[in-house]
Amino acid sequence: MSQEPLYQLLEADQIRLLTILSINPTIDCLLEISTLSEASAGRRPYNALSYFWGSEPFSETVSCNGIPLNITPSLFDTLREIYLYQEGNPEQRRPIWIDAICLNQQDQTELEVQVPIMYDIYSRACIVLVYLGSSKDNSDFAMTSIENLRDRLKAIPDQLIPYYTLPEQGLEAEGHRIWTTIEDLLARPWFSRVWTFQEATIAEGIIFGCGSKWLSGDILLDLGIELNKKSLIGLVERRARRRTYETGSRTGRQLLRGLGRSRQAYQKNKSIDIGSLLSSTRGRNCKEPVDHLWGMLGLMQPKIRNAVRSSGWIDYSVTGRSQFWRSYIQFSKWMVENDNQLRLLSRARSLFKPQELPSWCPNWASAERTEGLSFTYNCGYDTEESRRSEITADVYRDRIRVPGFRIDTIDQVVKQRSGLDSLLNILAWESHCLELSRRVYNSDSVPEAHRRTLIGDLLYRDKENYRLPCEQDPEYNYNLWRASLEKMLAEDLGERELNQSVVEYQAWIEYNESFTMICEGRAFFSTSKGRIGLGPSDVAKGDVVCVFYSGSPLYVIRFKDRNGKGEEAELVGEAYVYGLMLKGQAFNSPDREADEKFVLI
Repeated sequence: MSQEPLYQLLEADQIRLLTILSINPTIDCLLEISTLSEASAGRRPYNALSYFWGSEPFSETVSCNGIPLNITPSLFDTLREIYLYQEGNPEQRRPIWIDAICLNQQDQTELEVQVPIMYDIYSRACIVLVYLGSSKDNSDFAMTSIENLRDRLKAIPDQLIPYYTLPEQGLEAEGHRIWTTIEDLLARPWFSRVWTFQEATIAEGIIFGCGSKWLSGDILLDLGIELNKKSLIGLVERRARRRTYETGSRTGRQLLRGLGRSRQAYQKNKSIDIGSLLSSTRGRNCKEPVDHLWGMLGLMQPKIRNAVRSSGWIDYSVTGRSQFWRSYIQFSKWMVENDNQLRLLSRARSLFKPQELPSWCPNWASAERTEGLSFTYNCGYDTEESRRSEITADVYRDRIRVPGFRIDTIDQVVKQRSGLDSLLNILAWESHCLELSRRVYNSDSVPEAHRRTLIGDLLYRDKENYRLPCEQDPEYNYNLWRASLEKMLAEDLGERELNQSVVEYQAWIEYNESFTMICEGRAFFSTSKGRIGLGPSDVAKGDVVCVFYSGSPLYVIRFKDRNGKGEEAELVGEAYVYGLMLKGQAFNSPDREADEKFVLI
């Protein structure tokens, strides 16, 4: 009698589920067809696995329905650990969905149908098991220490805690292995993947596993939130930030706190705000560039998710995956016509960008060049009617038309020669910026506009990770910041050796955090109308500063005709200009020019 093939054709609503029957002497599994409808009705509950595929060879073999199936060594170990975990936790004895096994990876037609419903598969699972990999780098110690550390942090009032006062708070000193081992845990590849971000965000429940240790996902994510409230998140993210930054990704700043907040938002609203979503998913890794769109789409509002699914804009065919920029452009056109704050334009700049993408379209597979400017600005708003409906995308050409008006022109530019990665570079660049500010304002002192511009007029509040508008001149913060950096450089001191009070420390740290987030990767400039501001690193003399209706920040564009007489222009990026960022300031300015439609290419 001939044996039935392992993979039979799936019909609409059908998925495959895996049951691990035994692991001795070999791993023996049962693969069965079920439906998402059964899962929703509670008749066939299942768990789902979220893990990092890697690039290992398929060198291990398991038995699936009596048929040998080759898998990677890491997945082989994962199946063993899941079986042991289920044996010790009978309530978790459910079949499990694992993409590498439950999808026929050799059937392109099946992949084109199943990949778009990954959201449904993970959102309907009882539990998403996140497996971080084998035990190493003292991960057992980290996994068993996290809950106690979280509880101790919860007992401490929410306030900025200087690192040098950690022992006084009953916490381990900086450099203790409780911090370094959690750092190593967060540096694992799972935390930087786009699919895993969606899988963990939409999960009904999460359980993290590493080696033979398992931990409630809520406990781990709570740890990130508590650390952030006390301004201690850097203790467990700095190494991960550095590793991801070296590869062009900024997701190190979004490891625990980003995932925890996204999960909270999703559980409350069943979707995530587009601005937060764009910030959290950009630069995350995945095998196929087009996966970035599917990974992000599952977290959007249902009406957006359904509209894009039915449109066919995201092409998962072989051709579509190789020419992924076509999907990027079609998706971005729809986004820019349907987002009421033009947030996509604020995310358009990318570290790496294929030449096929227009200036206004992000490369979703690449990290942003800079942190996006805050959406607390209201440059493009004057009245309740912001002419949002006039924004259109050309059907047959890769360009969009955005209504707005010109407000100023870039004059002199101070660029960062070597970034802001050292005290010397920070102080040198800021000194050049100050020289320009003094010339613009004809002042021998430090102009208030200069102090506000360096932080985008927003002070960092790490308790909630928001930067709040400065109600008063941040002169005290700026002076302490400048003096602290100069002393640290001159005397080769660390922060803990400054012998400052908590109030002094908090004042300059707040300014420093805001300065870093706003200025990193940007250039300082003056304008022809006597203003100062911050813009993209490649901003140049003659670029035009514009207001786009509905846009939160200002935008810099570069006309193909450098005299600004043509119609078409490239989007250079978003900008901050002191005195034009609040609602009505640009609209009521005498420098406002006539309304026009900018054609961005």
